[in-house]
Amino acid sequence: MRIANYKLTPEDRETLINIVKDDDGAEVAFVETTESKYFNKLMKRGWSLTDEVRNSQGGLLSATFKAPAKCVSFRSMH
Repeated sequence: MRIANYKLTPEDRETLINIVKDDDGAEVAFVETTESKYFNKLMKRGWSLTDEVRNSQGGLLSATFKAPAKCVSFRSMH
């Protein structure tokens, strides 16, 4: 866990999904989020937490998770 001394504005909040192949050729998803609702959902679903940044009061600023790419799904693409 890293500590940062800044606060995110609503415009700064985002969630990024990167799907890459690991050394064995398997597709792996990395999700970096600054939104606590996605942090909680990924934790509940058992994704591996690979990095975390919190402010000096302990509030979540960002977190990065890892899981097999098949765990990513998009329900609606309108």
